[in-house]
Amino acid sequence: MTDDLAGISVSEALALFRSRKLSPVELMQSLIERAEIAEPIVNALSERHDEQALVAAREAEKAYASRSGEPRALEGIPYSVKASVAVGGHRLTSGSLIYKDRVAAESEPAVDRLRKAGGIFHAQNTSPEFSWAWVTYSRLYGVTRNPWNSEITPGGSCGGSAAAVASGTTLLSIGADSAGSIRMPSAMCGVVGYKPPAGRNPEGPLYCDDLYNDYGPITRTVQDAAIVQNVISGPHPADNTSLETKITLEWPSRDIRGMRLAFSYDLGFMEVAPDVRANMTAVLNRLRERGATVEEVAIDWAERAMNAADLYGDFMAGELYRDAMEKHADLVTDYTPHFAAICARATRAGFIESFSETAQAWAKFGPILEQYDAFLCPTVATTEVPATMKPWDDMKINGKPVDRWVLTLLFSMFRTCPVLAVPSGLGRNGVPTGVQIVGRKFDDQTTFRVAAAAETKLSLFDREPR
Repeated sequence: MTDDLAGISVSEALALFRSRKLSPVELMQSLIERAEIAEPIVNALSERHDEQALVAAREAEKAYASRSGEPRALEGIPYSVKASVAVGGHRLTSGSLIYKDRVAAESEPAVDRLRKAGGIFHAQNTSPEFSWAWVTYSRLYGVTRNPWNSEITPGGSCGGSAAAVASGTTLLSIGADSAGSIRMPSAMCGVVGYKPPAGRNPEGPLYCDDLYNDYGPITRTVQDAAIVQNVISGPHPADNTSLETKITLEWPSRDIRGMRLAFSYDLGFMEVAPDVRANMTAVLNRLRERGATVEEVAIDWAERAMNAADLYGDFMAGELYRDAMEKHADLVTDYTPHFAAICARATRAGFIESFSETAQAWAKFGPILEQYDAFLCPTVATTEVPATMKPWDDMKINGKPVDRWVLTLLFSMFRTCPVLAVPSGLGRNGVPTGVQIVGRKFDDQTTFRVAAAAETKLSLFDREPR
């Protein structure tokens, strides 16, 4: 295995496959070798299907060798899937001992489309129990660690997915994002995560009741995210809310000359660490150098909106947590009773209030997007979240106690806005930082253009995980 293969992107792999300079079998073998090095430290792969994947890789190798037809869009590209995303015939644990033996009857539409496009399913990724925590550990899987610094979390709840992409043990993963589960760990691990606008990527029955939730890709580059989006998006008969119009993202398109971009460092109320702020400033300066007008906007309403979003999430998860505690209290992870107690206080009135607050927040944010092509802010306010942090542990930023350090939830409320999380640099402890690009309603293409101009490509393949 070479470092070049360890850090290879989807676009690079496809080009090498087509030029016969790399075979899908060689790539799959390199991922297996990489996992032997990284997994004892990172613990991002909850299940590995190496032999099955090698068989599929040999078939992909034949497809590239054949001159009878064009290889499929992702022919031979290995992918992994978060433990709470259904893959037909495989375990669907949701990170919990309660469901350790549950097997999915069928795949989520996005996962099925990867397979039909020639992708090779080779692993499942760790996630916290019930995908609720901002860290990734559970009684079922143990602790998942950040490949850049093993004392730090890779984030949650797609922590295993983001850590696997960053550590070179998969090329891409599919995750689900309701409050920031794709974007937050992507920022912590220095990779790219996309929450599409509602209906862009079809959903199966598991999360169809959650209005905030969307499936999306976690990849090494913005270009890779566009490639995957072009495969998994579009209407699907299993999802009556999927959009009838499929868009195809064009590439390359980094031209942002003449664009107007808005930003906030802190959404008007959050403490943000100096390294996060400095790295975002570098991104903003790069966007200015590339011809965009970049202006800070005042926000004084976000805290109230995010508090209301909590009321929505707590109400939605209440039955799940009540059932877990009443029937399986001996099996749950240590943080589950804490979350169950919070959700038990949720009310129907609070749930309804969350929608009212969303409308009021959009009345403030919508006009910003009418004046600007996109909005930027940090994804996570600090890089110093321990791998085993409990939800009741104290967190300080700039020496001040904080209740929030993730800035993603606000944009889950604005369901029609695409949001791309991209790396912005490294923090003082060697852990990546990131920014979110929030686009206008259903304007995926502009969001990807800004993200391509903004992304700072990070790689840890000059050294092994520590």
